Amino acid sequence: MKNISKKDILKFKKISLNWKIFISCVGTLDPIRKFFDNNIDEIKKNFNINFFSNIELLGKIISLKKNKSHIFFFSGSGSNVPSNELSSYCLSKLMLIKSAELISEEYSDLYCTTIEPGFVNTKNHKNLIAKKHKYKNAYSKYSKLKNKNMDNEKSYENIYSLIKACINNPALANGRNFSSKYDNWDNNFSKFYSKLKKNKN
Repeated sequence: MKNISKKDILKFKKISLNWKIFISCVGTLDPIRKFFDNNIDEIKKNFNINFFSNIELLGKIISLKKNKSHIFFFSGSGSNVPSNELSSYCLSKLMLIKSAELISEEYSDLYCTTIEPGFVNTKNHKNLIAKKHKYKNAYSKYSKLKNKNMDNEKSYENIYSLIKACINNPALANGRNFSSKYDNWDNNFSKFYSKLKKNKN
């Protein structure tokens, strides 16, 4: 990721005056390799895109927000289980989950949530497809998920519905990581609320 110019930052600040909702879903899978085959410079590049770019841009406009603002980061595949040959991607996205916890705890006027969108077939997978013969484990998982999740429109609808539910239920969503595909967050979070009353963890 190239450095963001001062001109771009000034433009970004101008359009972000009095922002209330910040949604960031930038990401890259590269480098696609087994853990110790990764080059440290490529790992740093991955972290710059998947993690630091979110924090940097948000930090530039944090003073311009309205009270009680909402922040949404996107976590990715491998948040709860290993994803072979995608270690840099998994680790960088996990940092966003922890960031949401920390931000939510330290700032009472910010509601920060991470969303794990499940499989969405985007251009993010282009390099994996191009190298499918070299990275068979990662491509195999991609193929299985693609075959199971052909309806991209439904995935987008689920993500949108979850974001709305989080905004409408900030106390429940704050500092947490939800899967738009697999978690039972519908019905106005009522089932989740019942669980929380029994176990705050």
